[in-house]
Amino acid sequence: MQNSIYSKYDIVSSCPLTSDIEIITMPDYFTTNRGIETDSVHMHLHYEIIWFLEGSGVHYIDFSENIVTNNSIFFINPGQVHSFDESHNQRGVVIKINEDLFSQASTEDDAYMKYELFNTDTHKFLNIQQKDSKNLQLIIDAIQKETQRKGDIGHNEYIKALVRLLIICIERGCLRLNGENNQSIKKSNKVLSEFRQKIQQNYRNNHNVKEYASMLNMSTRILTKHIAEVSPLTPSEIINHRIVLEAKRLLRFTDLMIKEIGYYLGFEDPSYFVKFFKRQTGKLPIDFRNEFDNKIIQKSC
Repeated sequence: MQNSIYSKYDIVSSCPLTSDIEIITMPDYFTTNRGIETDSVHMHLHYEIIWFLEGSGVHYIDFSENIVTNNSIFFINPGQVHSFDESHNQRGVVIKINEDLFSQASTEDDAYMKYELFNTDTHKFLNIQQKDSKNLQLIIDAIQKETQRKGDIGHNEYIKALVRLLIICIERGCLRLNGENNQSIKKSNKVLSEFRQKIQQNYRNNHNVKEYASMLNMSTRILTKHIAEVSPLTPSEIINHRIVLEAKRLLRFTDLMIKEIGYYLGFEDPSYFVKFFKRQTGKLPIDFRNEFDNKIIQKSC
């Protein structure tokens, strides 16, 4: 996502990463970042993996409340809006990964696994089995040690390899927990992943299924067939879901006028954007914005 998108918001975190990857343990994370990242709604320009080993509470991601449980792992994309409740008594790990580092995938399977884990259309968080958490902790420990060797020969490649192992470990652990086959990835899964990536890059200016199919070098019929095998949503519904998500973020977390939001999301006619939003959510954009403003007022009283 381009930085110009972030400039629309007033809630971007002012804490840039000091290296390609940073690891902070909880509860230290809540004490060192208090008031910056833990006590307010925010977004940032990097990926985050938040692993709650023990504890309870609520983690808010975009417009959903997610209950924290032991061994729950949350995945935060650049541009996602999230916050925590006030419990701050959890034990765990926060892994911050630079977008440039994380965008480098050595194989097609690597790219799929990364985008699948960070696919919040399907899930906001996953759970790791206890037996897999031991391997995950070993990899995290190895990453922490390697971050202290910046400048040593092969450091960047070593970090990339460890991040790749981290993703594989999480993916395997979550797949086993869900009772799925983790030995292979269907072609349709990869197509869906690539489709979502293209949407993420182009959703503001491209709302057309046919054009996305062309980007993927296939016909609309073949794309629709692949998506139907692995998703309950149609290609058009997946596109609309991403547009609506950004519209909700802009309505709640910026002061842009509704017509400006419509233009920003590729709607030349503001009235069509209003109709689109109402059709997708059941609410007018102004009602959605006012509903959120009223909740803030009630909370402060």
